[in-house]
This record gives sequence, structure tokens and C-alpha cells, in this order.
Amino acid sequence: MAEIENNSKETRFKVSGWLLILCINLILVNPLWQIINQLNFYTILDSMELFDAVEGLETLFYITLIYNAILMFYSVKAGLGLANIKAGAVVAAKKFLRNYAIYFVMLFPLTSVISPAYFDLCIDELTSSTIKSLVIIGIIYAYLSLSKKVKAIYPV
Repeated sequence: MAEIENNSKETRFKVSGWLLILCINLILVNPLWQIINQLNFYTILDSMELFDAVEGLETLFYITLIYNAILMFYSVKAGLGLANIKAGAVVAAKKFLRNYAIYFVMLFPLTSVISPAYFDLCIDELTSSTIKSLVIIGIIYAYLSLSKKVKAIYPV
């Protein structure tokens, strides 16, 4: 497995294993997944002409698109900070994770207010997706908070 190294005068730290997978996920996988997901979502809604049929759906789409773009930027920033062993990288990564969790939690009231008809159609999928995402976010947050490796590698 590839390793990212930081050479200092006294100690040589490596970003490897789960930490390397997290960095790759934050830098590449998460942003690409967000882009593909938004494109697919738009294509489906547009092909089914739901933007015209469901009031508020287009507004909801563009609000989530902007928020996702901001999240992608912070995902890459957090991943690069962790990969390059920068001071404050863990704090930045945790901040990104908190904002990502807020996004999923806020999607419920935002969807129900802006597009109640769409909310009724997708409540089951939205609930399932939110629960899965919050569990994953919680696991990664706990790893960054409790891992001895993370504490040893990153300056406070």
C-alpha cells in the first residue's frame, strides 16, 4: 500500500493504513461521488420532468448543489491537510465531518419546507441515506478523536 511520509529532524511519520484510505476518500472519492450523485440526480429529475411537476424541487436541487460544492472544497482541504501532516489538519477534518452531518440532518426540514410533495415521495430513501451517512461520519470522527496513531502523527 502506498504511504505518505513526513520527514522531520527527530521522527519520521507515515500516513498509511486506515488513515491513508481516509485521505484518499476525502481528496478523491467523496468529491467525485458528490459530482456523480448530483449529475445523476439532475438527469433523473429532468428526464422525468419532475422539476416542472413538483413545486420547489428545482430550488431544493440548487441549494443542495451549492452546499455540496462547499463540502467538496472542505473535503479536499481536510484530506490534503491530513495527507501532508499539517498542524490543525485533524481539527479541519472534524469540522468538515460536523458540517457534513449537519447537511444530512438539515436535508429533512429543508426538503419538507421547500418541496413537500417531493419529501413525501422520498422520505424512506432520505431516512435510510441519512442514517447510513451519519453512522459512517460517526465512525470516522471517533477514529480521528481516539486513534493513538492520529494523536502521534498530528501536531495540535
